[in-house]
Amino acid sequence: MIDGKRQNPGSAQGGLARRAIALSNTDCRQHGLIQSTIEPRRKLAMKYALTTTLALAFSQIALAADSQEMPMGQMPMEQPMKMEQKDSSTPTAKASGTIKAIDTAKGIVTLAHGPVPSLKWPPMTMGFQAKPEQLQGLKVGDKVDFEFRSQDMAAIIVSIQKSK
Repeated sequence: MIDGKRQNPGSAQGGLARRAIALSNTDCRQHGLIQSTIEPRRKLAMKYALTTTLALAFSQIALAADSQEMPMGQMPMEQPMKMEQKDSSTPTAKASGTIKAIDTAKGIVTLAHGPVPSLKWPPMTMGFQAKPEQLQGLKVGDKVDFEFRSQDMAAIIVSIQKSK
């Protein structure tokens, strides 16, 4: 209605009025004065998604913190790494590696070895028990092939020699 008279939608004045209202609504939406009904739903969904993501992330961090009793840097590497074998028998396993340290007084040789598929061990550096006579002629930095037994939670060298 203009000046109290109802306008015909087909008239020029009615069409101009509709366009002016449409333009003003568009301008208001662009400037944040009018919100559509979709925006609150989207915001709510985003809040739920963010809350869920943060809750999962914090729970994973808490679980990871609880699962580590001793950081790797604080583990005593001069002692033999003791690993339990599920089998009651004590078969030997073979591996290759590099000598990192030799302590003949304690009877321990520290080796950085490759994977040991028979025991499902990944590559690692660890201490092995060895007899002094087994270590004769070997020095730090030597590449070696060795056979060992995982027995009573200890890794014990059966034979060790320089790689060819």
